[in-house]
Parts: sequence; structure tokens; C-alpha cells
Amino acid sequence: MFGFLPGPCGCAGYDARSAWQSHFCGLCNTLRARYGLWSRWLINRDSTFLALTGSALCPAPPAFTRATCCNPLGRKRLLVQHEPQMRYAAAVTICALAVKLRDDAGDERGLRRTGARAGRWLIRRAERNARADLEATGFPVDAVSRTMSGQERLETGGASLAAASAPTAQAYGAIFGHLASVSGGPADAAEPLTEAGAALGRMIYTVDAWEDYPADLRRRRFNPLPPDENERRDVVADAVKADLNVMSRALSALRLLRHGALLSSLAGPRLAQRTLTRLGIGTPPPLPPPLPPEEPGTTGNAPQPTQPEKEKRDCREWCVGCPGLCCCGSRARGGSGWCCIPVPDCNCCDCPGCDCDCPCDC
Repeated sequence: MFGFLPGPCGCAGYDARSAWQSHFCGLCNTLRARYGLWSRWLINRDSTFLALTGSALCPAPPAFTRATCCNPLGRKRLLVQHEPQMRYAAAVTICALAVKLRDDAGDERGLRRTGARAGRWLIRRAERNARADLEATGFPVDAVSRTMSGQERLETGGASLAAASAPTAQAYGAIFGHLASVSGGPADAAEPLTEAGAALGRMIYTVDAWEDYPADLRRRRFNPLPPDENERRDVVADAVKADLNVMSRALSALRLLRHGALLSSLAGPRLAQRTLTRLGIGTPPPLPPPLPPEEPGTTGNAPQPTQPEKEKRDCREWCVGCPGLCCCGSRARGGSGWCCIPVPDCNCCDCPGCDCDCPCDC
């Protein structure tokens, strides 16, 4: 879980951005407090989504703590960090790193293998504490570990994509499904959470297999995808689209008490566009219409119209395709034109050279 899911759109509403930041920075502080200062570097969007989903299921609203995040001299903000779902997401993050290092120690060669083995030794205490934290919540740590250990046996046997992705899907399903118990949500939330987590795990494995195929072929390592490029693209596209539908349907079945619109956006159109664009099969976002000609004698410092006079646009028209193109459909400050620049892995308005004042009020 290290950044597959997107963050909120740059022109999302204030409440959505505030909710995301309070959990993102709160999780960073939770990692630091429980596992050491170095663990703050592990903060990521996937674990934040897990924590945010837990908060959305909690019967009681999460308690906020006024604290700083990265800079101890910075302005204090309202963060969510002393809640069960935050500790759970932090422990999952540490254990996910341990699994990643263990896989690299077995699959990689040379310096990468040496680095992975050294990393496993360095985080052994944090991993032990994280496993204890997960066991305290009733999470089946040993069962999930045995499931993940079967990954290597499947790959050695030349499994299909569905079979090879099964251990990852089961592990993610267990992680998300247990969130219902951790957050104190309704018991019937465990099933849709498990389905959503399993779909996310399959997607992550599928996209990794697609991106790693050239390197796996060069190194003669196992890859479940077919050798024909067109067939490989079709298999991956069908699998990812099916999992996107499963995840969206499963999350819509949850009775979320808060943050529903934000979670639906992150696991719906934003995730679909980001994933399909990452695979090279997504459609580019629409370009904004051309600007009207300026009146003679006007300058770039002309006063902007007040908010009621601004043309309202649906932010999804511009921001659903944020990855690869920052295009939020507003004039850049100073009247220099539309904010629309190609940037790899763009997070909409938060990209280099883009200083726009988005008119969206969604």
C-alpha cells in the first residue's frame, strides 16, 4: 500500500481537502509516534484512504488534535491521529513495507537484494511492534502471512493472472474487511469492505505485472501476462475494469456516516482515470474552450469578476483526467491563460508552474 490510489482533486471542496489532510498528516504523526521518526517517510495515499474509510464508518465522529505535521515550527492544524483506525492504518503500513522488503530480498539481485535484506534487519523492531498492534485488534496476522507466503509457490508453478493475484487480493480483502471491527462500524460492513479490498489488491497486482513485464522478460522472471502485446493489453484492461466496477459497487453498499462523497470520488472516477491512464488506455481529459478576446485597453491586472459572476463549471470536466494533464479550467492568476499543462503524475492544481484560482465550488 504505497500510493496506488489517488488523492483528492485539486479543486475539490474545502471540506474534502480538509478531511483528507487531517487524516494524511494525522497518519504521519501516528507513524512517527509509534514506530519512530524514520517511519514518517512511509506516509502514502493508500493507507490514508484506509484510515479515512475507518473514520467514515465510526459511529462517533473522530476526535481532532491540534498539532503540526512535518515542521514542528509550522502552524498547528486539526489532525486525526489518536483513533483506532489511525493506529491500524499505521501498523498495516509498517507490515506492508516488511512484505515488500521480503519479496525484494527473494526476487531482486545484486545491490537491490542486499539493500532489501539490510532494510528487513533495520525495521525488524518496528515490524514486531506493528504485528503486535495488529494482533491486539484481532487481525489474523499469521493467516495473512501464510497467504502471502504462497505467492512464490504460485509464481513458480506458472499460474494464471487470476491465480497469481489471489494472495494479494486475499490479503487486501482481509485488511479492509477487518476495518469494520476496528472502527466499530456495523457488522454487515465487513463483506463489502472485503470485496473492495480484494478488488484493489487484484488491481495493484495486475498493474504491477503490466508495468514490470519488460523487466521480467529481460530478467527471465515469472509474469502471468501473455506474451502477445495486444492480448496482454486486453487481458489487463478487462481485469482492471472489472475490479474498478467491483470496488465502486462495494463501497456504494457501505453506510458511510461521513466523507462519503470524498471516498466515492477517490475510488470511482479519479481511480478509474488514474489507473487507465497509467496503463496507456485511458482517454485524455477534455481541453477547455478558447478564451474570448480581451477588450482593447485591458491589462493582465484587470480586476477579476466576483464569485457570482464567474461561470460555474463541473470540476469533473477538467479534473477527472488530472494524471498527466493539469487542466482545471480556470484563468491563471494574472490573466495569462488557462491552467492546463502536461505534468507526469499530476495532482491537478498542485503541479509545477500552476498557480490557478479554480472557480469550481464542488
